[in-house]
Amino acid sequence: MRILALLMLFLCVSCYEDDEDVAKYLRDFGFSSGGDDGVADQTSFKGSLVKFQEYYNLPVDGTLNVATLKLMRTPRCDNEDATSAICEC
Repeated sequence: MRILALLMLFLCVSCYEDDEDVAKYLRDFGFSSGGDDGVADQTSFKGSLVKFQEYYNLPVDGTLNVATLKLMRTPRCDNEDATSAICEC
């Protein structure tokens, strides 16, 4: 059972090669990670993760924890999430 859990964690983490992939995911779905050039600094990257985690009622710590990665890996449509709920207007 422990090996299965480790394998699942590895598969979940390996779907995103680096922070740039995660930043693109967050940007694509309306959580505003980085600017138009796709570059995200650590502050905006962490802030985007926090918004994502809050929006989906995940444990909020601003890191790519298992729950966050698992949700990001879930198949979904290509539409942005409800931006009015996540923007700081």
